[in-house]
Amino acid sequence: MKKHIKNQVNKLLFYLKEKIETISKKKKTIYLSFFLIMLVLYFGTHYKNIFFITLLTVAGALSLIYVRFFKEAYVLGVELVMFSTILCGYVYGSLVGFIVGFITIFISQIYSGRFKFSTLISIIMVPIIGLIVPFFNFVQISTLGIVLVIVYDLIILPLYYITGSRITTVIVYFITHILFNVWVFRYIAPFVLKLML
Repeated sequence: MKKHIKNQVNKLLFYLKEKIETISKKKKTIYLSFFLIMLVLYFGTHYKNIFFITLLTVAGALSLIYVRFFKEAYVLGVELVMFSTILCGYVYGSLVGFIVGFITIFISQIYSGRFKFSTLISIIMVPIIGLIVPFFNFVQISTLGIVLVIVYDLIILPLYYITGSRITTVIVYFITHILFNVWVFRYIAPFVLKLML
């Protein structure tokens, strides 16, 4: 019995020693992570507008990166470009909405690996949406976000079809884009908006 307990204690001590050695080897990573967390918290509390503009721009810009790895996923309308653009325009005004819209759609199209002539339609339309959002900021963010996404889709999707996209692609994109954005604007946008204000 004593021998068994001694073996268990030795195993535990060996395990703890290994963990301590692993942590000490990763000191730089831990210090860097801690520094980055403190930096994010500092900017998040002292420069809230810069923090949220940057965070939403990065989220929108990288939200289509999955298409690069799953080629068939380009037909899905799952992205944070409209979410980021509309929220930034709603809170920070037309100029910010326009800039965030342009940067997020442009970079997301490059990262997705689907940059082509027809994407110029989105590159023109998304910043325009960002530009007009503040004129309707008396409307609740959930309602406004969903309405603007529908308006955007009703404008761009016929243009995509005219420039060569298949009707099935357009329909799948429209359905998934609307469903995803209804969910995002109903459940995520009000929470993020409270943090931004």
